[in-house]
Amino acid sequence: MLTVIIISVIILIASFLTIQQQKINLTDLQFLHHGEVVTPSMVKAHNAKDPEFFRFANHSIFRDDDGYYYVIITAHLFPAILRTKDLKTYELVATINLMGKVAPYVIYYPQENKLYLFYSDWLNTIQGDIKYARLGLAVGNYSKDTGSIKFEDQGYLIIENTPLIDPSAGWDPYIVEINGTYFMIYSSATHGVHLASAQKLGRNWRYVSTIIHENRENPALFQYNNNWYMLIGIYDASGYDLYSSKDFLRWRLLKREWFKDPEYSVLPSGSTCALINGTLYHLYQVPLDGDYISGRFSLKLAYTALEP
Repeated sequence: MLTVIIISVIILIASFLTIQQQKINLTDLQFLHHGEVVTPSMVKAHNAKDPEFFRFANHSIFRDDDGYYYVIITAHLFPAILRTKDLKTYELVATINLMGKVAPYVIYYPQENKLYLFYSDWLNTIQGDIKYARLGLAVGNYSKDTGSIKFEDQGYLIIENTPLIDPSAGWDPYIVEINGTYFMIYSSATHGVHLASAQKLGRNWRYVSTIIHENRENPALFQYNNNWYMLIGIYDASGYDLYSSKDFLRWRLLKREWFKDPEYSVLPSGSTCALINGTLYHLYQVPLDGDYISGRFSLKLAYTALEP
């Protein structure tokens, strides 16, 4: 009996050490590349880029009663909605009539049955030493018939005390609610990556800090083992850097070019992550014909197991 107990304890210790080692070796994970899953022809556009899952405010992924996940993308100059059950096959649901309001991020707020669509307006830009998009918000009522959803533009965000050129300046908004406060990470390329906060979803935000001082954009986040992780790159990078944070306020670099695709020497950032049943899925944009300068993209999927 004592022998059985000793062996059981040894197995438990070995399993614990394996899990600890798995945590330590997050930077050494290898992805399997599934291939292109969304093409411009599927969404009747010249482009398919900037994917993001519909999420609840706490960052968990929305899934409807029929088992569909929803993804919002940029389809040329318009947001478009896709849906998928297996994360590997997608179909177009609707194109949203918000021309120029791209790089969208959608939060489903069930208390109001509303969808909050935060966007980057690249048609009405602000010219400084660089060109800035304007961050804005559109709101729609959720319907099971997702193709019938209409969004009403609420206007540009007002970020109090921003160090940038305008209270709405920035792009690629990414929003998470933590302990009753909403935090928004957003980009400004050569002027870094920034954090703002708000007490409710809407247009009014307050600047918190610059969390990355380098030329980076298009954050994609996932949460694992009580830590936050961010994949982020830039338009002419060859891969995504990996950052981590315990409190969402302070971020540290873990590894340069943590995620790469062997088919592309340049991999302009624009992606989303989904951690589902122990598997991390990375849905990301790739340049058509390998030509990132043309600005034409399709979407590709990669995945890796984070848990046995």
